[in-house]
Amino acid sequence: MILARVRIGDFDQFWSVFTTRGAEHRRKYGSTGAKVLRNQEERDEVVVLFDWSEEDYKRFLADPQAREIMASAGLKGPPEHTVVEPVGEIGS
Repeated sequence: MILARVRIGDFDQFWSVFTTRGAEHRRKYGSTGAKVLRNQEERDEVVVLFDWSEEDYKRFLADPQAREIMASAGLKGPPEHTVVEPVGEIGS
């Protein structure tokens, strides 16, 4: 799994591209889903938890078309990412 953090401009622009062209292109590189979270205090920050291998994610980032798609989504720079693994889930 990949935990990515990005700064964006307009959220509606980001969401429109992320859920269409971005989703299609991510699938080409093996992504099987994502959970998107928005920082309530810093509204230009979005955190995404991807179901994606590190190797496939890196191949995606190296693709010039991916960089163009991210730019069209209004990202203010490249995503910061961390590879994470689930260890469990608990209820309240």
